[in-house]
Amino acid sequence: MTRRLSVHVTLAVVSVIWLIPVLGLVISSFRPAAEVSTSGWWNAATSPGELTWSNYSNVLDRGGLWQSMANSVLVSVPATALTVTVAAIAAYGFSRIRFRFRGGLLMLFVALLIIPQQITLVPLLSLYNDIG
Repeated sequence: MTRRLSVHVTLAVVSVIWLIPVLGLVISSFRPAAEVSTSGWWNAATSPGELTWSNYSNVLDRGGLWQSMANSVLVSVPATALTVTVAAIAAYGFSRIRFRFRGGLLMLFVALLIIPQQITLVPLLSLYNDIG
């Protein structure tokens, strides 16, 4: 029983810690830009000032939001589908077909999962800078 209680308490604490920045974003989205830049979101409760929907209307009225969302969908859906398809084929090969160095290759793939993907951004930035 105490183990279960400690798991629930830990999950509750982690959830609250995760929700604090999300709450800050939501509160800041309803404040004018001048107030957001001069005081933190945590001051909204003590000095609420003016809450406004203008930030949301600016985003929706300026245009470009829907085009950006469509571009994101057009890139992310095929990329995800291709990745899942190739990974499923590779997983089938690893699980059903016995071949030389199978264990070593599997260990290599798992070891590569440890490397953060952000590391690939440095050479990519260098490549973009070289291209112009």
